[in-house]
Amino acid sequence: MAIIERTDADAARLTTDVRELLRTDWLGLAAASLNSTNRFEATLAGLGWTLVGLDPEPAVCLPTGSVYTFERVEDSVSHWVWEADAATPAENEELFAVAGRAWQTYADAVVAAAGRPETVTAWDDPDFPVLERWDDPEIRVIERDPFRLARWRLPAVDLLLWVNVFTGTAAMRRAGGVAVVSEVLLPSGSLG
Repeated sequence: MAIIERTDADAARLTTDVRELLRTDWLGLAAASLNSTNRFEATLAGLGWTLVGLDPEPAVCLPTGSVYTFERVEDSVSHWVWEADAATPAENEELFAVAGRAWQTYADAVVAAAGRPETVTAWDDPDFPVLERWDDPEIRVIERDPFRLARWRLPAVDLLLWVNVFTGTAAMRRAGGVAVVSEVLLPSGSLG
């Protein structure tokens, strides 16, 4: 068996996406998402974006074809740019190595658009930043999630690039999975 990789956006496309994300008025877009669908679609059209879904959360397509999903619970907008799965639990350690290499490629792509990140860290870093989603260090260490994380602080929002580790992967309980996620983290309460 082998690790199976799926790429939704290559590194060059992610660089283009991040440039697009950097020019966005995120607070205005978040406010529009809370109003009528027509106002939201008009706001998206002004950006050159298209609304491609509303259920369960709004999803928008950027001009590059990348689809970003609004996550109301997390107050974020995210896109899985790359995923990989192991065929057996015995391949999970190799999966982490493959994810680390993929994350670095995508991190370099974001640096090309956004400059150096404020934070670059990993699941086992004792100085891991305080972020609500990963506020339990014990679970973070057990699950190795996020496996890697880079954070850019921008006006009004943060840009994150991180490796999501599917539950059970680190414990080798099942054939694992990982994903590199590009995410815009909005101020708490922005999406309702």
